[in-house]
Amino acid sequence: MFLIVGQNGAGKSSLLEAIVFSLYGVGVRYGKKSPLDYVRSGADHCQVKFSFLRGGKKYEVVRRVRTKDRSSEAVLFVNDRVVASQRSLVDEKLREVMGASYESFTSTFFLPQGMVSSLLTATRSKINDIVFDVLFEKKKLTKIIEKVNDAFKDAQRDRDELLRRVNELKEEIEGLDSHIKETPLDLLESEIKNLDRQISSKEEELKNVERDLQIHSQIESLETMLHSKVEERKTLLVLIEEERKISAAKSLELPYRELLHTSESLEKVEGNIEKLQASRFRVQQELQRLEEEVQKASFEASQCDDTVQKVQQEIERLSKIDEQCEQLVERSSNLKERWTTLEQHLQNRKQDLERTTRRIQEKKKEQVELERELNFLTEEFEKVKSSAVLWMADQIAEELRDGDRCPVCGGTYRKRSVGRLEYDLEKYRQMRETIEKLKEKRTQILIELENLSETDHKLKEEFTALQQQLHKIELEQGQISQRLDEIGYSPHIKKRLRELNAQLQKLLMKKSALAADISKKEGTKQQLQLRLKELEEDLKALVEEQKELSFRKQSIEKELLLSLTKIGMDLETFERYVVKDLPPVGAQERLSRIDAEIGQLKSQIEQLKGSVRKNKEECQKMENSLRQELEGLKNQRDQKINRRAIVRHFMERKEELSRQLEKLQERFEEARRQSSILSMVKDTLAAREFQSYVANTVLSEIVERANQLLDFLTDGRFSLSVDESGFVVRDGSIRRDANGLSGGEKTLVSIALAMSIAEEATGEMEAFFIDEGFSSLDSDNKLKVADALKRLERLSKVIGFVTHEPEFADYFDRKLIVEKGGKLRWT
Repeated sequence: MFLIVGQNGAGKSSLLEAIVFSLYGVGVRYGKKSPLDYVRSGADHCQVKFSFLRGGKKYEVVRRVRTKDRSSEAVLFVNDRVVASQRSLVDEKLREVMGASYESFTSTFFLPQGMVSSLLTATRSKINDIVFDVLFEKKKLTKIIEKVNDAFKDAQRDRDELLRRVNELKEEIEGLDSHIKETPLDLLESEIKNLDRQISSKEEELKNVERDLQIHSQIESLETMLHSKVEERKTLLVLIEEERKISAAKSLELPYRELLHTSESLEKVEGNIEKLQASRFRVQQELQRLEEEVQKASFEASQCDDTVQKVQQEIERLSKIDEQCEQLVERSSNLKERWTTLEQHLQNRKQDLERTTRRIQEKKKEQVELERELNFLTEEFEKVKSSAVLWMADQIAEELRDGDRCPVCGGTYRKRSVGRLEYDLEKYRQMRETIEKLKEKRTQILIELENLSETDHKLKEEFTALQQQLHKIELEQGQISQRLDEIGYSPHIKKRLRELNAQLQKLLMKKSALAADISKKEGTKQQLQLRLKELEEDLKALVEEQKELSFRKQSIEKELLLSLTKIGMDLETFERYVVKDLPPVGAQERLSRIDAEIGQLKSQIEQLKGSVRKNKEECQKMENSLRQELEGLKNQRDQKINRRAIVRHFMERKEELSRQLEKLQERFEEARRQSSILSMVKDTLAAREFQSYVANTVLSEIVERANQLLDFLTDGRFSLSVDESGFVVRDGSIRRDANGLSGGEKTLVSIALAMSIAEEATGEMEAFFIDEGFSSLDSDNKLKVADALKRLERLSKVIGFVTHEPEFADYFDRKLIVEKGGKLRWT
């Protein structure tokens, strides 16, 4: 809590005026007129910046009014970030932040000078608007009504949805009833039992037919076995003859095996002979190849010796030349390095010279353009100079009185009539400043051109000196090259020496390798000659063995052919049977068993044929017919069973839907009741009676607080009430019109009302200001009002009062002193 004090006209009220203007874009002093009225006379703009905290956020609003384009600007910062930069958007954002209209703010939280009693004398409708705007906001009530409307719409949708689902369930139950009545469950049960009896009868007949078919299958199987046995008997008769031939062939198996062994030995010896002959041929070829390679290597070794001598001679010659030319080559290399360095310097100086030349050309071009512009401006300046001098003389004449000394010429001024010459002095001043700047720029360009010319001269001298040095180096380099050519020097002589030395090393290594290779091949040649001799001896022994085996084979083969002639068998047939073995059980024994089995099979077939009455074809036809009839009966039964299951499902579904229908109907009744209640609540909230009730409730609390303060301030004399016309002031038991109260009485009642609203609005607005509202109070009442105001400190609000009453100011410790010239200080 603090006071704003200062002399009249110091700007105390302007501080609060600036707060209102910052928040709403309009103030109190000029109302909603043009904000240009706030601009001080002679100024081109005014500006106000206001920072405050609300809802845990820092807000800063800046408003600026310009006279030049008659514009009004605004910017809003939230936590140091721009959120709006257009005046309309700033106004909209601030209305949301403040939560109170301009009229409500200036009637409750800020009481301007001369308007302290505006709320006390307001009409009831305006009072209600302020209550809903400040203490019970209209937007909150509107939001409540919107939520009730949304709840009512949701309830209606739920009710309609439940009604739709009830109707759907009823339709589905009716459909299920019609399906159940089409096929009664009892009839389906009777038909299913009848079909079961028919199916059992047909299945019994089918079993008898299947038994006959099984017997026919056994007969066919036995007949197949009989046929197989007969065929097997024929095969055994052939096998008996085969076994006789095998026995005869086995009697001559020993001489046959001897013949085979001799033939195999003979073939093996002949194979070995062929292998030895092939090995001998390969060894002979290898000896011939080695002989050729030894001759070739010897020839290469001879050539290598000749090449080594030539290379050694060339190395000696080039080494002498290299020693003679070493100093000349080193000097030539140094000259080349010097020439490269000077050439680089020459190129650098050439580039510098080109850049300097281009810079000079650019500056000269800039100088020409500047001179053209300066001449043009000078001509224009001379045209307006006389008018400017005449205008300044008129301005001086206006300030001089008759008899004054002229500040230009020093003479005595004689008052004369001065014409009102309109002249744009700013344009004259700008032209003169531009000409001065252009002249300074021209001087700067001339200095730069002079410096560039000196630089250009120095660069040309350095360029000529570098060219002369390069020419000297080229002459000396030519002399050295001529001397080197006379000696026979080549730039690649050292590389050639390295190549020749490397070649020599390779030749020596090659020579050594050839000698080693020749020695190795000679050793291999001797080994091959020994191997060839061994092969010749082995081949001679195998030829002798071959002759002996051939004679023995002919002798055995002759005796075997004589024996085969005696048993009536040629050699090919003998070889086919001699490899076969006699079975463990002879064919004759097996033939006896087969004959017994054939007799038994014939007896079984005759017995089975006598046990069936119909042939196989008739049985198969009966089986197919019975199976088709059974399939048809089973299909009918399955259809009836499926239908019975469907009917049972329909009945169960009907019971389930009936239970669901009962629950839905209960929910529908509840939704309909809820919708009716919400409809009544919606109508109630929208009614003026409800809004009047809310306003009366809030106002009753405000009036009660105000009466408590009035009881203290007026010793129980005054009290407040509210009726349809507005606030009513009672002086004891007498009802008095607020406008009929004296200035001090009206101030006391208005301050009590404002303080009660400030307490009631805690949490809605954390500031409370009164501007010059205490001047009409006497000393005692000022003391009482000061004590009452101090009690507001417990509300933790920012509370400020503007006053020029020193007596009232003494009651408060903290003061903001406003001095003329816009100076502020706290005490």
